[in-house]
Amino acid sequence: MPGSRRLGRCLGSVTLRNNYEVYEAANIPSTFILRQYSKSQVFEELVSGKNVEMMYKLLKGRIVTIDEVMMEIEQNPVPGLSFYSYQEWKRRYEIQDILIVLCVLGLASVEKQGRGFIYWVRAGLSEKVTNK
Repeated sequence: MPGSRRLGRCLGSVTLRNNYEVYEAANIPSTFILRQYSKSQVFEELVSGKNVEMMYKLLKGRIVTIDEVMMEIEQNPVPGLSFYSYQEWKRRYEIQDILIVLCVLGLASVEKQGRGFIYWVRAGLSEKVTNK
């Protein structure tokens, strides 16, 4: 893991197929670090606080799946929402990472449905979105 990422305070965790922990980035303002624990490896991804805020504004008060979010963003791009990759399979993980951060912040909840997951994004709690 790159030395430039320093974990700050642990904000919480979520379990989907793997376990995820969300941290404040100690040395990168308005950024979260998502740590994923699979059976054999640990992965870390940076999640932009701005992306979390924009996704919350887009989805608040709704029940969605990752596929629905991807389709909506493809049909109606969201100003201010930027992804690290344009490859669809990578973008899917970036959207999932943002939704996990929303869950840890208490702005959404997640439940398994069939082979996938559905997310309930709460309305009226936007002051929790910004990190630092």
